[in-house]
Parts: sequence; structure tokens; C-alpha cells
Amino acid sequence: MTTDTPRIVSLLPSATEIVCALGLEDALVGVTHECDYPPAVIGKPVLTASRISHQTMSSAEIDHAVRTNLDGHGSIYDLDEAQLHALKPDLILTQELCEVCAVSYQTVKQAARVFETEVPVVSLEPNTIADIFDNISAVGELTGRAVEARRVVDGLAARLAALAAHLAT
Repeated sequence: MTTDTPRIVSLLPSATEIVCALGLEDALVGVTHECDYPPAVIGKPVLTASRISHQTMSSAEIDHAVRTNLDGHGSIYDLDEAQLHALKPDLILTQELCEVCAVSYQTVKQAARVFETEVPVVSLEPNTIADIFDNISAVGELTGRAVEARRVVDGLAARLAALAAHLAT
């Protein structure tokens, strides 16, 4: 990764929100078809597409399509590898916890192998609130925004503490 602000591709909506919370909207060069928040990401190059039209299919049709695509392709999403390569990211954020939640981790790793220099593919997969805070901190460290990450985490922790105090009364 460069010492300047990295060129970031986010293949996970929550990672997109983390990047933006750290003030790195301008460093975000590519997102998923599901990234729609914050509004600043609308219009960024979209690198993924779903093979399933959940708006027009019944639950049974979606289930069948998911099973068929996972068996045949290993994913229900397509990754625009040509566009990924054209964007020349310094950092790719994704997840490897769930094959039906985003482009498969293996697909992303394979696509990243063609870059001249090694591009880190970082998997964010929180299971707890503490894990979410750790992910924010990790992205902050990777992007040179550790101070901003600490500020975001502290702000979220304060909001949760206020909520807990309110609920206790």
C-alpha cells in the first residue's frame, strides 16, 4: 500500500460505511451494487452485480436460485474484474464469512493476484459489537486514519453507553 491515502475498493456495504466514517470518501474508488450509504458513495464505480433478482422473485424462487448459483458458480454475485483492475486499488475490503452475503472471498483473492504489486485483501467479519469496533480500528490503521478510527469508536461506544443507561431507567 502507498504511504499516501490509499485507493480503496469496498466489496462490503459495512466496510463502505467505515471508510466514509473515517473521512475517506474520496479514497473510495469502487463499491458494491448494494452500497447506498452514505449518499456520497452513490455514483462511485460499481464492481458487483447479483445474479438473482430478489425484487421480482418469490422466496421459493430466490432459494432455488441461490442453491443453483452456489452449486454452479460458488457465488450469487459477479465481480467486474476488468473494472477492478482498471481502478488499481491499494486496498480491497471484503468478507469471507458468508458466501451469499457478498462476492466470494476466493473470487476477490484470485482477482487481486493479477496486480503488479500485492494488493491487500482484508476480510472484515465481525460477530460482536467489540468486533465491529476492532474492524473500524483495523481499517483506520490500514489507511493511516487511526486517530479518526479511535474517534469513531469512542463516539459509538458513548452512544451505546447512553442507550444502555436510558434502558436501565
